[in-house]
Amino acid sequence: IYVALNAMQTLKTDMRINAQNLANVNVPGFRADTQISRGSTFLEAAEQLSTRVFQRQTTETSFSENSGTLTNTDQPLDLSIVGKGYFYVQTGNDEVGLSRRGDMQLNTERLLVNGAGQRVLNVSLQPINIPSYEDIVINELGEIFINPAGSEEAERIQVGTIGSIANPNVSLIKAASGVIKPSGDIDLPKPNQTAKIGQGQLETSNVSSIGELINSLENQRKIEMVTKFIKTAKEIDESG
Repeated sequence: IYVALNAMQTLKTDMRINAQNLANVNVPGFRADTQISRGSTFLEAAEQLSTRVFQRQTTETSFSENSGTLTNTDQPLDLSIVGKGYFYVQTGNDEVGLSRRGDMQLNTERLLVNGAGQRVLNVSLQPINIPSYEDIVINELGEIFINPAGSEEAERIQVGTIGSIANPNVSLIKAASGVIKPSGDIDLPKPNQTAKIGQGQLETSNVSSIGELINSLENQRKIEMVTKFIKTAKEIDESG
């Protein structure tokens, strides 16, 4: 029964990951969480071998790095990372991390933020303030050019550069806030502007809704099987 209960606990984690992916299937740039790798632990008591074995988590929560589909929106503040790479963002708790989410907008302070309200950072890891403009262009390097509102001059001026990186060269995980960060005590690498940024297009989530629904059905079957196992063990115990 204890072995079966341990199996239920691991299935609970799998179902939570599955639900998280399905809930974010329409979030731009979302990276699907992957199942946790597990190993086995055998219990020993009083120098005797035991047949009881438990599963244990052997890796941190990871995510799929496959790219989503790029869709054209023709909105000037809709951005995407073409190929590998990440934007640098800052949460409301001042936590700095990486993100692929590109549905940008300006908040009340005219700071550039994504759809989750996370502040988009520049090459110096500072928030980007964009003045009122008639027109805005963001090139592949993340450089932001505007025609200021009310200006009689047609020449564009640069007001900032979006911080980006193509390959951090470190092991990455998702933090509780949803941003992507290095695993362990490794420092977040600095922006190097090696990622290619596309304007007027969004990257969809890389979650496969069909795959997640299949996983959901499989997890439900496993729950039913474990429940039946517990019931059978109870009946054997009572007959004894």
